[in-house]
Amino acid sequence: MTSNIQTMKAEIMLALDILPAERLDILLEFISFLRNGRVKKPALLLKELTAWQETLYLLSNPANAEHLRQSIMEAESGEVMARTLVE
Repeated sequence: MTSNIQTMKAEIMLALDILPAERLDILLEFISFLRNGRVKKPALLLKELTAWQETLYLLSNPANAEHLRQSIMEAESGEVMARTLVE
């Protein structure tokens, strides 16, 4: 059990090391919510949690998840095409 906790702490620390600075606000809001049930910026936290739910939904279909992973790999390797967004 202790080994699992130590491994989990190490993984969390690694994740925090690579967390973009602009995401720290959201992490702090989430920690505040977990500690005392209150947040300073509820709209920010709600927006982030909604995005997580959407991501989980998209990844729940194996074929869709694979397509998204492939798209991410292409984008990271520079295989992107600029497009104009239509609103």
